[in-house]
Parts: sequence; structure tokens; C-alpha cells
Amino acid sequence: MPNIAKRWYSAIGRSQMFNKPGSHTSTSGISMVLKISFGMIAVLGIAIALLLILKPGGDPTAVANAQDENTYAVTYDGEHFSGDQRAPQTVKTQPVASRDSEERFASAETAEEVRNHRLAEMPAASTTTKPAPGSASSKEVAKMLKEQRRSGVADKVQLLSDGTAVAPLGAPDEVHSIVNAANAIAKFPYVWGGGHGSFVARGYDCSGSLNYAFRAANLIDSTMVSGEYANWGEEGPGKWITIYANGGHVFMVVGGVRYDTSFRDGARGSRWQDKGRSLAGFEVRHPPGL
Repeated sequence: MPNIAKRWYSAIGRSQMFNKPGSHTSTSGISMVLKISFGMIAVLGIAIALLLILKPGGDPTAVANAQDENTYAVTYDGEHFSGDQRAPQTVKTQPVASRDSEERFASAETAEEVRNHRLAEMPAASTTTKPAPGSASSKEVAKMLKEQRRSGVADKVQLLSDGTAVAPLGAPDEVHSIVNAANAIAKFPYVWGGGHGSFVARGYDCSGSLNYAFRAANLIDSTMVSGEYANWGEEGPGKWITIYANGGHVFMVVGGVRYDTSFRDGARGSRWQDKGRSLAGFEVRHPPGL
């Protein structure tokens, strides 16, 4: 840079000398000054560009990479987004990466349509302390007991006209907890991703519905997706509960009655259904001991 400055001042001196009245070299002096000026501007431009690139965050590629590292996908659970209270990170979980393969059969609703729906209660841990949300009334229990004695059916869940279910009186506590919790959200809207950011939501998808029910029986302590249910528990059908799961969808059969977000009777129809459906393509599992 000092050499350039010397050349600049020298050029100015020569131009003034050559620019005397009657001189025939003033044009060449001005031309030289212009060339040196443009050269200095080019050098300064290059220097500024290098400073921008070398300083932190100056490299556009580095900025893009930093943004990629700090972005994360979120899942709406009917009340909030799962990423809101987490540090920025890359989230590659099943609810984000893979949508419910049977969503088109679930009468899905938009988040806006669900906002005014009530928020579910935290699933009760046990039915032994107090009735869980969705528990049948004493009158309904008496009716079911009479029906069970009359029919001799001691291991079948029975459906009520309001779309809820009643577990057999002789079933394990876990089954009662699962049925009662499933009742509590049986008519909740379907929301893809619901029941994953939290057990408590305004709407649930297929695996979110099972998450809520199984949490009530203390069978799980964190949410799972359908693909995880395909490898959870024990192989084969259970005595009380059988899970049918694959990478895209999951449902369960409790006491002979299906609990499923697909093929309900409309957007707010019950998840409890007594109609059959295809079981092809599903892994068959059951909770240990049930």
C-alpha cells in the first residue's frame, strides 16, 4: 500500500507539471492518474471482499451450514409444538419424517379446527385410587356385570351407545386403566403428531392415541411412534390387548374390540369400533403379561 501511495502522489505531481499552458502531454498524465485510481479501487474492493469472507459468518456457505445445524422440525400436538421448549437441534424422529399412512381414513382436521377443542387431562396412572376420565358410571358397571353374567362373557370389552367401552370386571387393572384412558379421548379429533410432543393434547394421531392409553397403565413413560410399536412388547397376540403396527400406522384390539383412528364415523366419531378391517402388513405385538 505505501508504494501505491507514492505512485499516486508522483502521478499527481507529473500531471500538474505536464498540465502547464501550452504543454502537449496533459492528456497522457490524466490517463495515467485514472489508471492508477481504478487500480487502487480494485485493490480496495478485493481487500473488503476478503475481510467479509474471512470474518465469522462472512462465508455464505458457512452461514447456510450453520442454519442447517440449528434448524429443527416441529410436531403440532393440538396445543403447542414439540420444538418450542427445546434447544435448537436437528430432529429426525418418526412423527416428523413419516406421516400416518392411513391419515386419509382418519377424518383429519386442521390445527385451526382443533384449537377450540378441550385439552385432554393427564392420563390417570391407575384406576385403583379414583375413577379415571372415561370410567363407566356405577349404573353402567352394574349393567355390564349383569350382561356379562347372563352371556357368560368374561374377557370381552363391551361398547356403550355413547361410543365408549367397558372392560370386563375381572380384567387386570392395567386393562381397566387402558380402556378408561382410551375412552377419555375416544372422540377427540385426529391431528397428525398429536400425542407426541406431550401426552396431553387437543387431538391425537394413531400412535398418539395409544401413547395416551398406555401411559395411563404405566406401560410407557415416553411417547412412541407406530414404527416403534412394531418392535415393542412381546411377539404375537395378547390375552387382553393386541397391537397391530408398522412403519406408517398402529392400532390395538382390547378385549375383542378395535381401537383405531382409521375408519371412524366422521371427524369426531369414536375410536372404539366393532367392525373388522384388514390386518395385512402389520406386526402383531402385545404388552408384556397382557
